[in-house]
Amino acid sequence: MSAGNHAKAVAYHAQRLSMPATIVMPRNTPNVKVEDTKNFGARVVLKGKNLDEAASHAREIANAENLVFVHPYNDLDIMAGQGTMALEMLAVQPELDTIVVPVGGGGLIAGVATAAKALRPQIRIVGVEVDAYSSVHGALHGHAQQSGGSTIAEGIAVKQPGELTLEVIQRLVDDILIVKEDSIEEAINLYLSIEKTVTEGAGAASLAAVMSNAALFAGQKTALIISGANIDA
Repeated sequence: MSAGNHAKAVAYHAQRLSMPATIVMPRNTPNVKVEDTKNFGARVVLKGKNLDEAASHAREIANAENLVFVHPYNDLDIMAGQGTMALEMLAVQPELDTIVVPVGGGGLIAGVATAAKALRPQIRIVGVEVDAYSSVHGALHGHAQQSGGSTIAEGIAVKQPGELTLEVIQRLVDDILIVKEDSIEEAINLYLSIEKTVTEGAGAASLAAVMSNAALFAGQKTALIISGANIDA
């Protein structure tokens, strides 16, 4: 199951390896993600209002057809693979002070935090959640968060992080910030108009967090992860 970006990666490599792939995505997934995944040869099933409902259906298909379930975040290999992004960033800029990472299920930030702090222990890792889906922030601060509803950042619209990812986040991530929808919309527009870069809502969340909390990043060499360009026009 996937909100879209993991789907494309799995479909791409399945096609490259001549293996069949079935991807279950929520019904509200942007069309560009659905079509791109189909173009890599995957069977795409749209099911459920959110990622959790899609996950349940994906497991039903996996059990019925004897397929291997590839989790988009709660998997050590997925976390490690996503963490290689931090290796590339520090190779380009070894003196980074902070990396800002969009957070859904937590696979990306868990991998990035592990890799980055292995190379540069003093680096600060800051996660970003959209306010409608802020379960990681709630877990770190000891209070339950109600998650749900539509968001332009559907790529990080995850009700609960994975058990594996949350353990790493609690151990290695320095802070989790929450951003609102209008801040993400502004960030998408700024990337497009100033950087000439198209980013989806989840990818723009990192810039939204910096703009909304400028004092936290003053004087810092800060890197923002743009995790996806898959947004419908």
